[in-house]
Amino acid sequence: LAWEEAGKVMLKQELLGITPAFLAAAYTETNNEVPSGVGYFTAGGGVFQVEGVSVLMGGGSLKFDTHIAQPISAATVLPADVVEGKLEITWSFKIYPTDTSLFRGVYFGLETAGALSGIANVPRLGALTAQFPGPFNDLLTIQSPKCRFMVEFPESAPEGGPAELTLAGTSTLPLSGATVAASLTNAVSGY
Repeated sequence: LAWEEAGKVMLKQELLGITPAFLAAAYTETNNEVPSGVGYFTAGGGVFQVEGVSVLMGGGSLKFDTHIAQPISAATVLPADVVEGKLEITWSFKIYPTDTSLFRGVYFGLETAGALSGIANVPRLGALTAQFPGPFNDLLTIQSPKCRFMVEFPESAPEGGPAELTLAGTSTLPLSGATVAASLTNAVSGY
């Protein structure tokens, strides 16, 4: 998933299969399942949080990767199997910060100003939330209770303008619960 500013959420997916099986006859459509309205999820009106605190978002991405591989054995031109690997969920937020104390804590372990004891020796673990509204009272919410993340500060800009920090991290499995929880709620029901 990827989004820029308040624009629509774009989805790019890669699907892998095994040996193709062709139909005996051409496919014929039996039901016209065209949506009755046009709509998509947007970042505009969404809620984005880092460690429970709402942040101003300039864009971002969320990637689910299963590290699937399709080995092709000798003497064949088609893959023989689908082999799954580790599920890895990576986040990237472009943030316009109003308070840099959280990001000071990422580097130095302390969020308060003053004398700092040096670079933090453990990665920062925090909760991340991205919530996208849809066209028909839909709401897509993706949460990670523990994400190991770092921040990248922008270079100085003499001409001014907003500062944009990049937060990038990988979700980790907590002691209890799921690595990531995704929910879709609409006017009919929740999933």
